[in-house]
This record gives sequence, C-alpha cells and structure tokens, in this order.
Amino acid sequence: MIESTVLASRPVSEQEAYQNLLELTFVKDSEIHGKGLFAKCFIAKGTVIGQIIGSPTTVDGDHVLWITDDLGIHVMNNLRYINHSPEPTAAYYDDGEVVALRDIADGEEITHDYNGDSSEWLSRDEHHEDDEF
Repeated sequence: MIESTVLASRPVSEQEAYQNLLELTFVKDSEIHGKGLFAKCFIAKGTVIGQIIGSPTTVDGDHVLWITDDLGIHVMNNLRYINHSPEPTAAYYDDGEVVALRDIADGEEITHDYNGDSSEWLSRDEHHEDDEF
C-alpha cells in the first residue's frame, strides 16, 4: 500500500501531472536506445513524474505501451521516451501515472522494466508489504 506521505504529494489533476513532466524531465540521446527521458533535477522516490497521454491501439509500433496482449496505448507525450532497464527507476500505475520507484539523480535516465506485464503495474488497491513508498 502506498503511504499517505506519497499520496499527499500526488498531483490532484492531469494538468499538474503534465506540469511535473515538463518541470522534472527532458529528452536527449540515450546510451540505452535512441532517445531517453532524463531527470532535469533530483526526483524523490514516490514522486509522480507524469501521466500517460495517448490513444488505444491494437497495432504494435514505436512508443506503444501494451496493457494486455490485445490492447496497447500509443503514448504521445514525452513518457514515450522511457527506455527499458531490468533495474527500473520508475513504474506505471494502472491509472497511467508514472512514479519514481527510488530517488532519481539529476541527469539520470528514467527507465521502466518492459518485461513486466499489466498485472505487474502498480495498482492503487494492491497491498505489498515490502513497498516502502
């Protein structure tokens, strides 16, 4: 379960999530792959980095985030530049918010573990005893 200290820092609107994305991140060439999303400043664990803006799709392609085997989201904002890492710095919540899993240093690339499936997306209703959020 997410502790109240994290919930208190969550944006109350999509506009605030969008503002966080602009204020906290930038896009540049990545050593992982192509372009990447990077921290513009220190980002504390539990911070909402942004919220996915996109359209549903059943066709694979660049910047498609798969929700189920048959349904994906074609991500249209800068969150599309989050590259894969087996040791991710961020995760998606089931409502489309991207949250820092740990403190992220200024200039560090923001990553997600692509090998997880939709059941591993963090749900607001799930309780994980080892969560330190």
